Amino acid sequence: MGKLMAYTDGHVPLAVVKQARRKAREIDIIRCEEIGLKDVDDEVHWTYVLEHQRVLITTDQGFLSRAAELNKQGKSHPGIIFITPGMQGDVCIGPLVELLVFTHEAIESGAATVDQDVENWIEYV
Repeated sequence: MGKLMAYTDGHVPLAVVKQARRKAREIDIIRCEEIGLKDVDDEVHWTYVLEHQRVLITTDQGFLSRAAELNKQGKSHPGIIFITPGMQGDVCIGPLVELLVFTHEAIESGAATVDQDVENWIEYV
């Protein structure tokens, strides 16, 4: 079954992490600053999410290209939630938290799985 695990880069409002944790304490979400990766290159963020199988929440379009390249090579990635330009900033907080809680609850209830529904997932918010 697995568990939803997420990682946000520094462009995602901190309130997303705080509110997701408050709404569903079981959501495993971390922010780059919490693990000492605040000012690192994108390659370091990407390596981290691949090694730890965490869905990446980002505004950086470069990660979409990285995911597509992995898929071309027949490899998978843990998933990306991409915040579109019109949703960047505080406006994305509510929709992102609701998406995280919904996905977490779907996995916990057995209605979805990480392998089938989250791996290689690209969700645009």
